[in-house]
Amino acid sequence: MKNRLVFGFLLFLISCTTYELSAQIVAQPVTWISKIVTFEKNIHEIQLVGTFDEECREWHIYDLGPYEDGLTPTSLTIETIAGVKLIGKPYLLTKVTKTFDERFGMEIGICENRVVVVQKVKVTSVDSVAFIAVIKWQACDYHSCLSPILKEFVIKLPGNHNHASISTKPDVPKQALFTN
Repeated sequence: MKNRLVFGFLLFLISCTTYELSAQIVAQPVTWISKIVTFEKNIHEIQLVGTFDEECREWHIYDLGPYEDGLTPTSLTIETIAGVKLIGKPYLLTKVTKTFDERFGMEIGICENRVVVVQKVKVTSVDSVAFIAVIKWQACDYHSCLSPILKEFVIKLPGNHNHASISTKPDVPKQALFTN
């Protein structure tokens, strides 16, 4: 009888621990890709597109904020390098739903299903450029939030061929090219 009670108690503890662990393991519901839209030869829009898993319809991420006290707004950071100039600040091409969040006691903007975060840049270099774009976001449902996540993208853009090239060769008179 005593062995059955101990065995039953152990089974109960194991089942509680297993349930608690499985309840905490949640896959990241958002996946990201990068996209480049070119407006002119040297002006580009870097778009980071986040898509939510079809089975995670209750999840959302926050807009660009800013917010204080606990929640992490979505952010896009572009590595500043010579040859690339940022035009304005990052912005969303996504519809934001404003809602009052009782956990944080404030109105927040959330993005659901799909989110597009954008930064316009101007390439000033004649040569092509490559740099890092980092998206940071926090996925939440209406009960809990996952830890904030960072994802890096290597962005490659063509050089600005509109600049006049500077030659280091001396000017050669045209008639010198046609000698007999």
